[in-house]
Amino acid sequence: MEMLTWGLSFGVMVCVLVVVHEAGHYLAAKAFGIGAPVFSIGIGPPLLRLFHWRGTDFVVSGLPIGGYVKLAGADPFGEEDPDTFVDPSQDFMRRPVWQRFIVMLAGPLMNLVLPYVLLTAVFMTGEPQADNSVGTVIPDTPAARAGIRPGDRVVSVDGQPVEVWNDLLRELDDKVGQPFVLGLERGAAHLDVTLPADAVRLDMDGLTDTEALGVFSSRRSPRIGVSDIDSPAWIAGLRPGDGIVAVDGQPVDSWEEMIAALTPDREHLVKRARAVEGGLEHSEVTLKPTGWVAPRPERDPNPWGLVHASVFVGTVLEGSAAAEAGFQVGDRILEMDGQTIDSWTKVLALGWATTDGVTEQNAVAREITVVLHRAGQTITLHLVPKVQREFFNGVVRYRPIMGVRQYSQTYVNGPQIKKFYPITQAVGRAVEETNLVFGKTFGVLEGLLLGQVKVSEGLGGPVAIFQVAGDSAKEGVFAFVRMMAMISVSLGIVNLLPVPVLDGGQITVYGIEAIRGRPLPLRIRERIQMAGFLVLTAVFLMVTVLDVQRLFQG
Repeated sequence: MEMLTWGLSFGVMVCVLVVVHEAGHYLAAKAFGIGAPVFSIGIGPPLLRLFHWRGTDFVVSGLPIGGYVKLAGADPFGEEDPDTFVDPSQDFMRRPVWQRFIVMLAGPLMNLVLPYVLLTAVFMTGEPQADNSVGTVIPDTPAARAGIRPGDRVVSVDGQPVEVWNDLLRELDDKVGQPFVLGLERGAAHLDVTLPADAVRLDMDGLTDTEALGVFSSRRSPRIGVSDIDSPAWIAGLRPGDGIVAVDGQPVDSWEEMIAALTPDREHLVKRARAVEGGLEHSEVTLKPTGWVAPRPERDPNPWGLVHASVFVGTVLEGSAAAEAGFQVGDRILEMDGQTIDSWTKVLALGWATTDGVTEQNAVAREITVVLHRAGQTITLHLVPKVQREFFNGVVRYRPIMGVRQYSQTYVNGPQIKKFYPITQAVGRAVEETNLVFGKTFGVLEGLLLGQVKVSEGLGGPVAIFQVAGDSAKEGVFAFVRMMAMISVSLGIVNLLPVPVLDGGQITVYGIEAIRGRPLPLRIRERIQMAGFLVLTAVFLMVTVLDVQRLFQG
């Protein structure tokens, strides 16, 4: 079923992107009266003729990795077969250079314009977004100290209204290094809380670090950790990483729901899901009250010994500093550098602090002391994080890596609503998002040219598109359209590169022709096109192999 979803999503995405691109060439050619005998979705031999319209055969060809518009008088080397008659009035090669230039430019431009149109449309039809309710408050953060609680609704920032969570994030972009007031609704009451100047700051990439504030729209999932072997939870057979599915036959979707359902002083039948090789194993256990008392203060005190999984080690990376120091899956992190750990956010912050904010390649991390709890024993370990190169969100950076990850799915999405934007705001949001994609795409290209970004990181081929199309489709229409917009930008920019066979290569040739005042000799054009074809084929094969490797490596 998943392969079917991926296949259909890939087909739709490629079809839209190819049709839009080739429609640019086709419409520009028709506007100048240039003949276009074939409009093909896919390349290679035609398999299916869809219809014939105004002198053009619209067909589907064998390889679904692109498309083409055959222009009258223009073969791949700029010359038509001498045995084929071409009406001089429709001959592409007989047209002025500026017309041929525009026809070639029109395809990539359509890809670059498409994201603005797509995103504007989906913003107007309603973007699914997290509502303005607080799902999680991290202890010992500005939000926690200000008294913000899960369930509060953020309705304003310094008087500016907030309808959804993204509104809050955008308002906080302007609050870096300055105090601000959040307007909250708690039940029927309205509260104004003042946050200090350090509540919002820039992260290591120079972006607004709203995590420092300590609030999230997502909620903690009912994925548990258990560290005390004398607790009722451990005695019942619950272990770190188990997910609680139901309590007494009633499904639970969040940590708060689970805790509320576990009434003290009576037995409960708990259904759990445990990750095993090949999937999930479901079973039921009985939680019995025993009068157990927690040996230490807990963020979520309860008589069962349940601790949220977000302070437990879910993965230890092979060869990492944590693996060498002796970390194990299921360890609970109690302290780091003498500070109590009550969230994974604090684990990351203390790990990053080992380089004192230095993020260069030659940065050296200092040793950090970590206190763990493992199956009833308290263990103290020492490790020096390894400063490693990381390609994240289109940017190469260096940061200290301990080599541990929290359990997956420790958080779940909070309530969502659809926000409908009027056309003026929708256009503004579309421009904002598309411009971010442009910036990231140019950043990756620059990194590739300068050797800072690896080819395996910066390039993707048909297999990668196949996978991301399916994954985004499973997340919903908006995620699918957003991914299509990102790929469309990349396709437009890549096609403008001065590489023979690509539109940018043709544009370059016509630019040279305009400067020389006459076309390049046919022999030179043939050699340029052949060289470009070979290079493009080699790149295609390379990225396909890399795609397959990434797919199997997960």
